[in-house]
Amino acid sequence: MKKTVTANVGGIVFHIDEDAYEKLSKYLNFVGNRFTDTASKEEIMHDIELRIAELLKSKTGDLKQVITIADIEEVIKLMGSPEDFESDKETESENEKEDTVKKLYRDDDNKIIGGVCSGIGAYFNTDPLWIRLIFVFFFFVASSSFWVYILLWIIVPKAKTTREKFEMRGKKFNVSNIEASIKEDLNDIKDKFNNLRKDPQIDKNKKKWINFVFNLGRYFVKSVGAIIGFLFIFVGIFLAIGLISSFFDSYHIALGDGTFSISSISFPEFLKIILPSYMYIYMASIGILLLIGIPLLMLIYHGTKLIFNIKYTSRIIGFTGFSLWIVGMIFCLITGFQAAKSLSHKTAKTEEFPIEQNMRDNFVIDIYQTDEILKVSEKEAMQLGRLNYLNIDGKVKLFGRPEIIINQKNDIEKVEMFLLSTSRGYNEKNALDNAALINYPITINDTIISLPNYYTVENSRWCNQRLKVILNVPESKRVRLTPAALSLSMEKM
Repeated sequence: MKKTVTANVGGIVFHIDEDAYEKLSKYLNFVGNRFTDTASKEEIMHDIELRIAELLKSKTGDLKQVITIADIEEVIKLMGSPEDFESDKETESENEKEDTVKKLYRDDDNKIIGGVCSGIGAYFNTDPLWIRLIFVFFFFVASSSFWVYILLWIIVPKAKTTREKFEMRGKKFNVSNIEASIKEDLNDIKDKFNNLRKDPQIDKNKKKWINFVFNLGRYFVKSVGAIIGFLFIFVGIFLAIGLISSFFDSYHIALGDGTFSISSISFPEFLKIILPSYMYIYMASIGILLLIGIPLLMLIYHGTKLIFNIKYTSRIIGFTGFSLWIVGMIFCLITGFQAAKSLSHKTAKTEEFPIEQNMRDNFVIDIYQTDEILKVSEKEAMQLGRLNYLNIDGKVKLFGRPEIIINQKNDIEKVEMFLLSTSRGYNEKNALDNAALINYPITINDTIISLPNYYTVENSRWCNQRLKVILNVPESKRVRLTPAALSLSMEKM
């Protein structure tokens, strides 16, 4: 039977045998004495205790509740025993390479903007300058590196503690390496000051100029950061307002040379054209809001940090934003897959339109303007394939131009007219149902066949509906096309 004590190591309570507790206390006292003259002693000792607590935690479980002296000796061996601190450095560096795993962090100590490039350079043991040049090159080539940098800035955590800085460079987190790192930093600082003091050419006035240049550079970097932050906030707010308003307001956008435009419709109305049900419309709306909105919010967030020089970074914000962005991407992929599935089959339906055969030898084909479409300009409609989408007096209208084909044949005696409707659907029957929704009223008055200049789709859902009007005329008859009919018959699908 042994006497146990309760000890708080790194914020975790452990039950430790008395002899094991004494050995751990002596070890921590010894390590603390080595950093007596170090300004960051408390931070270093805190990191060391966290590492020891992590190792001790792995040795407890349901069947073992007490830390023994054997456990403490094993932890001291991993952290570095007092005898090891005076041993050969080469042997120590060889042991460090074993069981060491690198982790990617943002290097805040050597950062220019967010520490992404310096963190990647530390991970791959490369000069951060080459990483920065790669990002700049791809920024001017395809502008993709900008969004990659922003995404990494959000996702990759910053190396805050000494342990994280060691993991970033692939070094083992033990007392020997901590001591070596602190001595290296102190020696670098001493060398810089000694060089300034030993250089006879640097007098007080030159030192003032050097300080002035350093301060000027520091203010310049802060000013550039504030400008970049302002641009982040301006672009983020501008695009966020546009994104939100597109879900509620009507608008008009023309892209490129006008081959694609959206007029007088909100984004949910546009989704009704291509998605099969309201469930997928809601899912797509949420997905697009998250997929586009989360990066915009992060752009505003980091812009605010740059302007006000806020150093604090919350991992919860980055993790939550990235998780929501992934959810938005999944929603968009699901709705995109369903939209493609609902248009996977294509079919055609041919319908003969009866024509009275008491007409004279010559007759006229005319094109008349559809009354509803006449109210607005065709240029204001959204063009999606061969169809146009337009909001007319608060009602959505899907319409398109038919193709008129006139054939003169010597093997027929009567005029024949056929309407060839094609459409897509999730199966052949659904595609036929979608083709049957095409509305194309034809009127015949004596020798004049009047055709509408547009056909309409009743349910206003885009399924790539198309219409061909095929007119077969015997060679004994003559047909005359009005200018409107002639232009329409010469159009290609």
